[in-house]
Amino acid sequence: MAKTDWSINNVVRPQDMNDIGAEINQLRDDVDHIEVPPASTTKAGIVQLNDATNSPSTTQAGTANAVKKAYERADAAFTAGNERKQQVVDVLIAKGVTASTSESWDSLIAKLMAIVKAMGNATVADVLAPKTFSNASGNSFVGAIPSKGTATITPSTANQTIAAGQYLSGIQTILGDPDLVAGNLPKDVNIFGVVGALERMTTAEKQALAAEITAKGVPASVADSNALLAQKIGQIITGKRFTSGTVTSDFQSNLVIPFSSWLVKFGLAWNSRTTPYLFAGRIYDGRNYGNIIGDSATNGGRLQDQTNTVYPGSVLFSGNIFSPVGSSWEYILYEG
Repeated sequence: MAKTDWSINNVVRPQDMNDIGAEINQLRDDVDHIEVPPASTTKAGIVQLNDATNSPSTTQAGTANAVKKAYERADAAFTAGNERKQQVVDVLIAKGVTASTSESWDSLIAKLMAIVKAMGNATVADVLAPKTFSNASGNSFVGAIPSKGTATITPSTANQTIAAGQYLSGIQTILGDPDLVAGNLPKDVNIFGVVGALERMTTAEKQALAAEITAKGVPASVADSNALLAQKIGQIITGKRFTSGTVTSDFQSNLVIPFSSWLVKFGLAWNSRTTPYLFAGRIYDGRNYGNIIGDSATNGGRLQDQTNTVYPGSVLFSGNIFSPVGSSWEYILYEG
């Protein structure tokens, strides 16, 4: 091995020079036999330069020119990307969506995806207020159809309408009445399809009816209800009217019976404690009335009607025969 610790005082010998030459020769030989492998992504090695910008090689290296061309293309793409981004932002803003070029593409794409492409032809007059909608011409329109809340409609003499072009958001109630039946409406009056069947009298008609009832012996007035008038009509005695009762003979042994509803034509008076016990007033001899045989020879026998002058307004059984004084007698009076 050649000497390596030389100093200024050392003398170079021929052998030293030979050793140095031998080592140089050995070094040259070693260098000549060094094998450098090709470079790869896992180890260093010899790399071939490549000027292409689209090579898929993993063992070649790009040249400065290739890097320059790639940069120029990337810069152009960046510029074009910014321009395209601005266009996307402009579209979003036009659609009513807030957007900025400072946002990422992911953010802008998400906003684009959220936009529903409208294709309809609805107008503000077709959509309920204040709902918003879109159509083929744009977005964020506000509907104009008004809403009508809950309401109750009471029928009256005039028609009532619910205007068109509105949304009924509440129940609309049209009142009914259980009294709207034929029996409660004047005859032939038509209210909502119910034809009345109730017949009413005028005041003049009611006055005339009350007068007729009174004339039949039952007092009646126009102030009476229809039901009461009907009841009084039922009280009218058809045919011969009669009344009956009990009376006490007066101090002259006569019977005085206050009665003015109608004019008495004949009657009977009797008791079971005196003799004779039966008197028939104004029933002629031999006449049969309800199996009562008359014993009055004249029209005035033993009974005077309310037109008598002694007890006007009362029926009088006369003749001083109803003794003893103060005795009780039953009677029945007939109209005739």
